[in-house]
Amino acid sequence: MKKYFSLLLILISVLSFSQSKIILTTGEWAPYTSKSMSEYGAFTEILTAVLKEMGVNYEYQWYPWKRAEDEVRKGNAFACFPYLKNEERLKVYDYSEPLLSSTGKFFYLRSNIKKEVKWASLADFKSFTMGGVGGYWYLSEFEKAGLKIDLASSDESNISKLYNKRIDFALTDELVGWDIIKKQFPNAINQFATLDKPFNENYLHLMVSRKYPNSKKLMEQFNKAFASIKSKGIYARILKKYNL
Repeated sequence: MKKYFSLLLILISVLSFSQSKIILTTGEWAPYTSKSMSEYGAFTEILTAVLKEMGVNYEYQWYPWKRAEDEVRKGNAFACFPYLKNEERLKVYDYSEPLLSSTGKFFYLRSNIKKEVKWASLADFKSFTMGGVGGYWYLSEFEKAGLKIDLASSDESNISKLYNKRIDFALTDELVGWDIIKKQFPNAINQFATLDKPFNENYLHLMVSRKYPNSKKLMEQFNKAFASIKSKGIYARILKKYNL
């Protein structure tokens, strides 16, 4: 009887785990993730395909980015996305396999910067005003280089400041920057440009909680499911859909 009772407890535990809903947090960062886009954007569509391959229930919760991170840090959510790795985050979070790549570019207004800046280090921007978004990973690098920084609350606000010549450069993911410009300034797209040299070329991951129940096991299952959708051609089809 004791043996059967133990088996029943294990079965209940397995069923409970398989039927529980996995919580993931994100914010607005089109075209990678956006509540207003079809399938919620490129990164989210890949993520959805992986979660379906895992056979789990899931829920996306949309927050400002700081809140999205806090939910994961506290263990209220399994992961937030999409995120770059850095040393500070690695002290607190784990990361999935990379799902997409990201290229950071310096955007500028052609009428404001007459001649393209050929830069070797951030110190070459000391004579300019650099736009930055509060809480973003690159701010510490700007500060170390002694740059003049004008903070904004979002990439959208940063691009608006650029258009109004309140800043000289705005650093953002290349796809994100052009997506914002097309939406906010559709008749002035040709007035914007990017410096040829990228600031960063990194991968985008899930940033995974170390406190969420079964997070290690879930991440192992996630990485296996991601490999599976790549082998089945699902991943390639999604990339083609978004011209990535």
